[in-house]
Amino acid sequence: MKPMTENQKKVANSIYKYLATERRFVCKAEICDFLGWAYTETNDRKVRDTINLIKKKRPIVATPDNKGYFAPLKAEDLEFVVKQWKYIDSIIKDLEETKKPLIEFYEKFKK
Repeated sequence: MKPMTENQKKVANSIYKYLATERRFVCKAEICDFLGWAYTETNDRKVRDTINLIKKKRPIVATPDNKGYFAPLKAEDLEFVVKQWKYIDSIIKDLEETKKPLIEFYEKFKK
């Protein structure tokens, strides 16, 4: 993982503080609005990339149906954390299953 630039750190901290303050699921368009950005495909990608960086340091819950992001802070948020954890485990399982035929192909043809 590349180190974050100072600007990325500033944006990441702003987004996290916003999520922590809102205490609800916040969509990407709302985050763009908060940052003073137009909601475009490019900025949608910037928000997703920044959230991904935040998730490597702090707990963030993201809904698979794109309803938004949530920063769990209290014991009452454990339900959301457990659901996110299970969702991540299901993705990992699916990726492992997808990887198996690739490994088999590699093993068949490697020299």
